[in-house]
Amino acid sequence: METTEGAGTAAGAYGPGLRFGCASFKQDSTSLALGTRTGYRLFSLTMVEKLDCIHESETPDVYIVERLFSSSLVAVVSATTPQRMNIYHFKKGTEICNYSYPTAFSLSQLNRQRLVVCLKSPFTSTTSKT
Repeated sequence: METTEGAGTAAGAYGPGLRFGCASFKQDSTSLALGTRTGYRLFSLTMVEKLDCIHESETPDVYIVERLFSSSLVAVVSATTPQRMNIYHFKKGTEICNYSYPTAFSLSQLNRQRLVVCLKSPFTSTTSKT
């Protein structure tokens, strides 16, 4: 697992020693998602002493990665296309849908009924069917 030495930005301005851009927990705290320069990783948190990597993707420069509560859906934003969010079914390896906006994503949160995104410009809420 890579280590952290700083924090990335939505524009992808990674520092010279930076190894990850974001981290988030699944809503029930059983999973950890890390976005890195070389992709994103999902870890199971069933044991306190050990992180088990359950999925790894090579999407470059990930700065937002969110996993939906009790599903295999994951929302990903990369600094290479910061105005586009992809929703993947990580177990099947398929893209479910994508959302594109005129400005870059700053952050996102999702639950079973809604995907809420904050853009560099006006606030936007998008309803997602899961």
